[in-house]
Amino acid sequence: MVSVVVLMSTYNGEKYLVEQLDSIFRQVDVDVHLLVRDDGSSDSTVAILHEYKAKYESGVEIIEGHNVGWKKSFQTLIQEAAKRYSAYKYFAFADQDDIWLPEKLSRAVSLLNTLPKGPGLYCSNQFIYKDGKKCGLIFKESGVASVKGCLVRNYATGCTILFNDDLLRCLAVGSPTISIAHDYWCYMVATLCGSVVIDDSAYILYRQHSSNQIGAEKNWLGTWKNRLKSISKLIGNHNREAMAKELARLHGGQMTLEGRAAVDKLANYRSTLSNRLSLLFDKDYTLNRISNDFWFKLRIILGRV
Repeated sequence: MVSVVVLMSTYNGEKYLVEQLDSIFRQVDVDVHLLVRDDGSSDSTVAILHEYKAKYESGVEIIEGHNVGWKKSFQTLIQEAAKRYSAYKYFAFADQDDIWLPEKLSRAVSLLNTLPKGPGLYCSNQFIYKDGKKCGLIFKESGVASVKGCLVRNYATGCTILFNDDLLRCLAVGSPTISIAHDYWCYMVATLCGSVVIDDSAYILYRQHSSNQIGAEKNWLGTWKNRLKSISKLIGNHNREAMAKELARLHGGQMTLEGRAAVDKLANYRSTLSNRLSLLFDKDYTLNRISNDFWFKLRIILGRV
């Protein structure tokens, strides 16, 4: 039986936390170790965590921290996992409010082991879970990881991710100085420095509610309303460019040649007109939807990527 270290960040999660923890410890064919960092909860979250610590003893390790936000909290967990669990081979992320199906981790380990040696990451689809009911899959189309595509679209939702020790050591080189979600960062590093497997099947009930940090459902009209509203905020917005520069700084030496070239192209697209045009007409930097690609190309023209 393999061991998996599950990394969870909590914050005022008392409403759904017990159901999530029970589903994690009911995983079949794996031995679960939970490393959880509480991000300064003011409700009974920490007390609940200590109840599970008492129940599972060495299977639960708790870090009680101050509030830094979920992005920094998960980056801290990555660094702590590299220090505390260096002898382990498999690592997974967990949110505080979902429900895992019993075979979630064993399925992830099985598919992750099909990848070549080196940094590897598994991710999957999810069932939408709303008002106590399963409401279909989140992703309707199959995801394909590519070195250029990963720089503009994330296919890896954190609560579905399982990665190996090679990727953990890669990530432990340092945390990005920009604000970026842990799942997207891990997905990019794995794609650029190793390999990724995307499972179209789902083994998690992804809970939808008003407190979701990300992942809330949006219709087509709502998406475009948000985009139009954001035009005024594009001044000084160079998030993907800054992201590419951070990737090059932290992991440039670990990337494949193809990966480094893709990162450099995005990081330096504003330096010359020819660079900007090269990025504009490169079809491999795609979000795989015409409407989304149109928006991305417009931002390239405006120099606000």
